[in-house]
Amino acid sequence: MGLDVVRALGTWDPDGPGSRTALLVAGGLFSTAGGEPVSNIAAWNGVQWIALGSGVGGTVQAIASWDPDGDGPAPPLLIVGGAFSQAGGTAASNIAAWNGSEWFPLAGGLSGTVYALTTWDADGDGPQPARLVAAGSFAQSGSLFVNRIAVWDGTEWSPLGSGMASGEVRAVVEWDPDGTGLLPRRLVAGGTFSYAGGVVASNVAMWDSTEGGSWRRLGEGLDQSVRTLAAWRPGRGAAGGQELVAGGHFRRSGEAETRLVAVFNDELDAWQPIGGGLWGDHGPAAFALAAWDPDGAGSIRPWLYVTGTLERRPDWYMTWRIARWQGSALSGGPWLSNGSLYASPLSYGVAMTTWDPSGDGSSLSQLVIAGRFFSAGGLDSPGIIRQRWPAACGADFNCSGALDDGDVFAFLNAWFAGDEAAQQFGGASGVSAIFVFLREWFAGCP
Repeated sequence: MGLDVVRALGTWDPDGPGSRTALLVAGGLFSTAGGEPVSNIAAWNGVQWIALGSGVGGTVQAIASWDPDGDGPAPPLLIVGGAFSQAGGTAASNIAAWNGSEWFPLAGGLSGTVYALTTWDADGDGPQPARLVAAGSFAQSGSLFVNRIAVWDGTEWSPLGSGMASGEVRAVVEWDPDGTGLLPRRLVAGGTFSYAGGVVASNVAMWDSTEGGSWRRLGEGLDQSVRTLAAWRPGRGAAGGQELVAGGHFRRSGEAETRLVAVFNDELDAWQPIGGGLWGDHGPAAFALAAWDPDGAGSIRPWLYVTGTLERRPDWYMTWRIARWQGSALSGGPWLSNGSLYASPLSYGVAMTTWDPSGDGSSLSQLVIAGRFFSAGGLDSPGIIRQRWPAACGADFNCSGALDDGDVFAFLNAWFAGDEAAQQFGGASGVSAIFVFLREWFAGCP
C-alpha cells in the first residue's frame, strides 16, 4: 500500500466462533498490498496481505462485519461501501458483500457514495438479529427514496423516516447509553446536514425507535461537519452505559467550545468538550475515533484514541497526529500525545480500528491506524501502522516500536496529567515512577 490510499479499516472473522484467524481488512484506492495484486481491498491474516477475490471496482470508504442471522449457524459477512459499480465482476451499486468465496450485491444497492456502515440491534436482547445500516450521499435504493441513510434486513432496504433531505451522512454508530438497563440501543448519525426527518438537527441526530420511530436532535448539535462517531465504555463489562463521542471539523455546540471532539451528556442534553478539545493549523479535523483496551483484562483501563489533522496545542511544541484519552470522558484531564504520523506538514490519519488476531479474546488486541503518512513513531510505515501492548519494552512508552525522545515526552505528558500507566510505572508510584522510567529509557530496550 502507499500514501493516501487506505480510506477504511475493519475486521472480519470468516467463520465466526470457528478456528480460522480473524482478518484485518483495509479498503481504499490501491492496486497492491504487501506486493500482492489486489483491487481496492485486502485482508491481513497476521502473516501477509491477501486479495479478496477480484476485489472492488472503485474506492472503498467503509467496512463492516455483519452476521445476518445473529446467533444462527450462518457465518458473518464482510460488507464494504464506497463509490463503485461492481465487485468481483458483478454489478453492485456502491455496496457489496463478501462471503469468503464470492462478492454479491445487496439488492439494487444505493444511488450514491456510501461513507459509513454499522450494525444496529434495535431490540437488544430481543429475538431480532442486528440489522445493517449504511449512510452516505445517496438518495435512493432503486426507486425507493432513503435519503442518505438506509437499513438492510437481509432482503431489502428501508428508510429511517424521511432521512436527511440534503447534505451527506459521514458517520453512523450504535449507542447503548445505559448498558444492561432497559433503554433500547440508539442509532446516531453525523455529517453535514441541517435537518433529520424534518427536525432541525445541526450535523448530528439520533433515531428514536420508540413509538414508530422518529429523528431527534442531540442538544444544540455541532456547528460544522461531523466526520466520526464512537460509542465508548470507559470501564470494563457491559453493565455501564456507553459515552457518545463525536469528532470532526466543528468548534462549538451552541455557546460551548468543543474544538474538534465532543462528548454528549445525555442527562443535560448537551455536547461538552473533552480535555479542552484539540488543535491544528491546516484545516484541523478529527477524522477517526477508536476505543482500545491495550492490555485486555490487565490493570489499564480502555483508552479513547483520535486521529486526523491534529497538529499541536498552544502549550506544546511537538507535532502530532494521534492523541488518546484515558478515564471517563465526562471527567477532567487533558488529551495525551501518542506519537506522530509524518509525511509532510499535511500528513494525517483517516481511519482506525482494533484487531484481535485470535478473534476470541485469547490474545491482546492491536490498534491499527491508516492515513496519509510515510512514517510513524520514527518507523517507516507508508500508510498503515499497528500499535501493540506491551511495547518492545516499558520505556517505549508510546508503543511506536522505537526508543526515542517521543517516549520521554509522551511519558512526562502522561505523568503530569495523572495517567495511571505513567504514575505507577514499573511498580513505583508518584515521582519515583519518573526515575524508574528514565533508568529504563537510558538502559535501552533489550
